[in-house]
Amino acid sequence: MADFFQTRMGQKFYEADVPRIAKALERIADALEAQNRSAPSVCPHCKEQPATHKLDPFSGQAVCEPCHKALREEWDSRRPR
Repeated sequence: MADFFQTRMGQKFYEADVPRIAKALERIADALEAQNRSAPSVCPHCKEQPATHKLDPFSGQAVCEPCHKALREEWDSRRPR
């Protein structure tokens, strides 16, 4: 029995699919880098404190620690139990 890389499917995978996956990953990385460069340095909710790596559970935006805590509590209160 032939090894996978010796089959037509294996050749297609390594010669076409893997390069296409690599290019897609590069595009994703470029988009994330661009998003991080344009990320606000001030919390969009309180407009006072610097934004952290914490994310608003509703919008996905970076927010400050106090706003994150308040938004997280609101998020948890809306979740069905």
